Amino acid sequence: MIHKLLTFDIADRRNRQIFQAIIQGLIDLCDFIGDTSQMVMAEIGSDRGESAELFAQYFKMVYCIDPLIDPIEQEPSFRSRTIRFSNIQLIRLWSEQASQNFDNNCLDFIYIDADHSYEAVKKDIECWLPKLRGNYIGGHDFHGGNLGVVRAVIERFGEPRIFQDNSWIKKVKE
Repeated sequence: MIHKLLTFDIADRRNRQIFQAIIQGLIDLCDFIGDTSQMVMAEIGSDRGESAELFAQYFKMVYCIDPLIDPIEQEPSFRSRTIRFSNIQLIRLWSEQASQNFDNNCLDFIYIDADHSYEAVKKDIECWLPKLRGNYIGGHDFHGGNLGVVRAVIERFGEPRIFQDNSWIKKVKE
């Protein structure tokens, strides 16, 4: 698969290194899942669309759940990164509200990267896990700087697999 992630600003060496680690971590996560070409996923917390841009190159459909509360910064960036993908649908709602619009067992993968507080991550897991028909749930920022993410994930699933961009994944169904 050719990755055409051209919308990142990677002007200096440090930004290029960070960019490469982020992208490689997400690529490794997608490859770990296996063939995702016919899968439907939800990304809870899409911010400026960086990961959505990559997910769209792997998944059949990507639902991006994010209220984009900063329309001056977030929305133009999100739109410029995702406009070329017909398989991305932005749902401008808060996570819990958006989850009510999805049937149970309708998603093949869920990626949580919204509010990183313990209570919010726990709530996102509770709201979205019933929507999962596939085997895996994952997310971002599983590291010591985000103890809320770490605690909520370990309490619910045990130790997940971690990738170099601090994305995490856990198999929840056989």
